[in-house]
Amino acid sequence: MKAKEPTLVVTFANTPDAIAMEMFCKQNDLPGRLIPIPGVLKAGCGLAWKAPADQEALITEKLQAHGTKYAEIHVIEL
Repeated sequence: MKAKEPTLVVTFANTPDAIAMEMFCKQNDLPGRLIPIPGVLKAGCGLAWKAPADQEALITEKLQAHGTKYAEIHVIEL
């Protein structure tokens, strides 16, 4: 069994916002990928962005500067 580690998870209110996040991150070489939302979280959309927890400051800064829409940002054990 793989050990759980702190992971950054960004949730979204809707699917178009999740897809916009994926496009933005790919265009800006930001780490991560779309995943089904982990069961421990609740969100309006069934998708979430997963990235290394140590990238939280960078990703948060870029999202806010660009105005990319997201619901919440969490660091959880996955």
